[in-house]
Amino acid sequence: MTAAQALSSSSVTLKVAGSTMAYNERVTVDLPAGDGLVITGTGPAEPTINDGATGSDISISTANAGPVTVTDMAVSGGKSHTAAASTPGPQS
Repeated sequence: MTAAQALSSSSVTLKVAGSTMAYNERVTVDLPAGDGLVITGTGPAEPTINDGATGSDISISTANAGPVTVTDMAVSGGKSHTAAASTPGPQS
């Protein structure tokens, strides 16, 4: 069951247990409009999400979802799928 099935226009907290080994996962967050999510690490060791640069470690797929917050966790090894913003070069 997803949070969207259980709750509507709500905020949900997902607690991830700390581990000495990284979670080799890709996490996709798909929230309905108005719903929010807090993903927080717990325990003595800070959990790490690292998918080995195979894609974004954490993807948020709904543009009009409520706030998504990641706390007390390390996120590393991801590869961004969004287009980088262009930066103007030096002016002559």
